[in-house]
Amino acid sequence: MSIHSLFRAALVSGCAALAIWGSLATPASAAKIEVINVPGSPLSLVMLSGDIVKGDSDRFYEVTKDLDRASIALSSPGGSVSEALSIGAQLRDKNFATMVLPDEECASACALIWISSYRRYMSASSRIGFHAAYTTVDGEPRETGMGNAEIGSYLTHLGLRVEAIRFITHAPPDQIALLTLNRARALGIEVYEQDGFSVTPPSAKPTLDAYVKKATSYLSLARDCSDLFGLDGQMLRRRGEDTIKQGHAEFGGDAFGRLLVMEVDVVKEDMRQSGFVGFCLNALKRVQTVDGQLVSSPSFDCGRAGTPTEQAICENPDLIARDRAMGILYRVILSDRKGTALSQFRSAQIQWSKVRNSCGSDQRCLISAYDLRLSQLGR
Repeated sequence: MSIHSLFRAALVSGCAALAIWGSLATPASAAKIEVINVPGSPLSLVMLSGDIVKGDSDRFYEVTKDLDRASIALSSPGGSVSEALSIGAQLRDKNFATMVLPDEECASACALIWISSYRRYMSASSRIGFHAAYTTVDGEPRETGMGNAEIGSYLTHLGLRVEAIRFITHAPPDQIALLTLNRARALGIEVYEQDGFSVTPPSAKPTLDAYVKKATSYLSLARDCSDLFGLDGQMLRRRGEDTIKQGHAEFGGDAFGRLLVMEVDVVKEDMRQSGFVGFCLNALKRVQTVDGQLVSSPSFDCGRAGTPTEQAICENPDLIARDRAMGILYRVILSDRKGTALSQFRSAQIQWSKVRNSCGSDQRCLISAYDLRLSQLGR
């Protein structure tokens, strides 16, 4: 059962079949934090509702400190920014999901908690709203630059781009900027979309940022890396161009074009820092994550894999790609060496093979071994 289905079942049944545990005594003005234990499920459900006030971060920690897997259902008009950011940092560190159920409200500081998660759930009727940070002066809300700077720094660490940060902090204190599903995608905020009991993941409805990264990755592979993996460069180019067309159609040429220009600079920096082979492996991983495996076999026949090392390579797409690149690079360099240089190159490769094979079936060890040798060959 999905996270969303578990919450809906809890609400519909009035929690009749659920055991509430881990709830702390709640001060009159504080948020209510309850952990709902679902029998037979490894997932804990945490309900956070009401105003967020000083001390709620500590209470959240005490309630959730022993939980391994949890999803946080939020229903709150907001409150203390510092408490919200602390709660957000805790749940992100523990990889908890956040959720605003249909027709529920999560505004201001509550919305900062929601956006902190790696996995954010909302529906078309969820009311998630943001506004600038403020303090109260003579009974009137006054926007605070220091508070907005703190929020901006926090959101930057979450990986949000500047347009998303502006949206989150631009509305004045007495107004709310509501986040819709389409707006989230345009701002690069990945959301798991709830519709009844079904959930659509971000991979099925990509953000503008995802389209841009996918397009640049395909075009980078076509331009620089197709030979390294033995892939069809024209096919890669077509996929990149098709992705650009899709992004233009969904988000408009201006928005897509601006982000594409920025992404080109990111690609150049990746090439500089990662080196040729590392850059190509990064680009390949990005497209394989969303479109499935492009490099389907290593440099040898997996049907004849006879050692634990060979079997481990055939089970891991990242190792398959590395072994394919290794085989192609080795043959290219081998054809260019003569005499003593050729003998030394062959000897070095044999020694590396022994190191690789000593990893056995340890895939982390194998990836490290391949990365070290590929970085040497790709210089």
